Parts: sequence; C-alpha cells; structure tokens
Amino acid sequence: FPSHDIGCNSFSMWATYAKPIFKNRGQFLIGVNYQNYHLNGEMYNPFSLSNRNYFGSNRIKGFIEEQVEYDSSNEGANLLLNLGSELNLNNGFWIDLSVGLIKKIEDESSNFVSQFRFRYTLPEK
Repeated sequence: FPSHDIGCNSFSMWATYAKPIFKNRGQFLIGVNYQNYHLNGEMYNPFSLSNRNYFGSNRIKGFIEEQVEYDSSNEGANLLLNLGSELNLNNGFWIDLSVGLIKKIEDESSNFVSQFRFRYTLPEK
C-alpha cells in the first residue's frame, strides 16, 4: 500500500443555548460558531454569533433570525436578518422557506437572500 500522511485542513466548533418561551409555544436559541481552515495556502477564521426565535408548534413554525459574522477571507463583518418558516410534511420530510437581508458593514452594501429547500430528518416516532 502507498504511504500517505494523515492531516487535517479544517476545524469547526459551535455551541448553542436554547430556552422555551411563550408557554412552550416558542423557543429562543443563541449560538456561536468558529471555523479554522486552509484554502490555497491561506488560513481563514470565520466566526459568527447568531440568535433564532421560533414560534408555533413542532409541525409548523415560523422564525426570525439575526446573525453577525466576521470572515477573515474578506476581512469584514456581515449582518443578517432572516425571516422564515419550517413545515413538517410527514415523518421527517420538511420544507424550509426563508427570506432575508445581508448587510456588509465595511461598505454598507446590502443583498437580499432567499432559500427554499426540502430536507429529511429521522422521524421522531
């Protein structure tokens, strides 16, 4: 067998705190995320702090999300404000829809963002 060196070119860590709100009809989440990775000989260290508030039931819920992200690759920070909903169609099949605004702090430019996706998670039952 050929000899290969084992290595690691990225590292990621995150932590999230969650608390029920509105008599268990909502949830408050706050989290941090840090990454360290190498790309084309350069090292990058994106860091983000985010908050998401869910409202509704586990089957259908809406959310509002705020995030501040610093990315060393473009040496600037971004702000995100995002609104959306998640719908559990059946046994772990979900539809997610969100729209938002990203604002770059260094040049004060803004971009609208949207997302529509289908996803599958393990069923709860």
